[in-house]
Amino acid sequence: MSHWYTREGEPFHKVRKANGEERDTTLADAKRFATAKTRFLLPSVTSITAIMANNGLDFYKKQAVAKAAYACPASSFETEDEYISHVLKKADEPMQLAQDFGTLIHARLDSILGDKGSVAEGEMVMLPEGREVPLVSIIDPALDVIRGLNLEFQSTERILTSRLGYAGTSDVLAMKNGLPIIVDYKTKKTTQDEPIVPFPEQKMQIAAYWHAAFPPWVDSPMGGCNIFISSTEPGRVEAHWYESEELEHAWETFKACLALWKQSKKYESGW
Repeated sequence: MSHWYTREGEPFHKVRKANGEERDTTLADAKRFATAKTRFLLPSVTSITAIMANNGLDFYKKQAVAKAAYACPASSFETEDEYISHVLKKADEPMQLAQDFGTLIHARLDSILGDKGSVAEGEMVMLPEGREVPLVSIIDPALDVIRGLNLEFQSTERILTSRLGYAGTSDVLAMKNGLPIIVDYKTKKTTQDEPIVPFPEQKMQIAAYWHAAFPPWVDSPMGGCNIFISSTEPGRVEAHWYESEELEHAWETFKACLALWKQSKKYESGW
């Protein structure tokens, strides 16, 4: 599902059908609204970066399908089409569980850092693998790392828009040593004793958010980090800082992706 936002910074992920039900917003909807000049929608940063090949994600998807097929042998009562549909649906389940877990952790961190909530005593959370653990075993180590960065918080969970024609929701806007930075949380499957390696699109996301959030600072060094929160090793949390030169390169790559996205989709989102 692609996320869309208005130029005014409002989420517009769903549209209402004639029968009153909602469905995901599509590129066709964005084009229709733009033609009618009723509203102008911006694609999310992740929609833009998705246009670039992602070998790691492609391998993960293939592996998920192979595992689902191995775990669910074909029944003699199923047709080939029914079996394929069954396997593909089964293969999507781990990714959906991981996304649901990430959404929950993001929401709870934003709520706590924004002084709008806390973790209840005894509250549990289900890991994507199906194991239940105390929520504090995930949240408290993450808060320790975030607070240990010694940031001057400006805002949490803020929608950012750029006149170049993209938008997204940042986790944290802050100042550190007098310079603006972006902090973005990522839940991630990790393996004990193996390093956490960021994906290229995560670096691009930080750079795109930085330029959307801090246009007056465009001539200053970019700064940002990902907070990686393990979904397989409760309590493992690591901050990964990016050098300004890394983010400058990521920004140029993102702009190339944005230009390709606009050209291939035949949709000019900038203004």
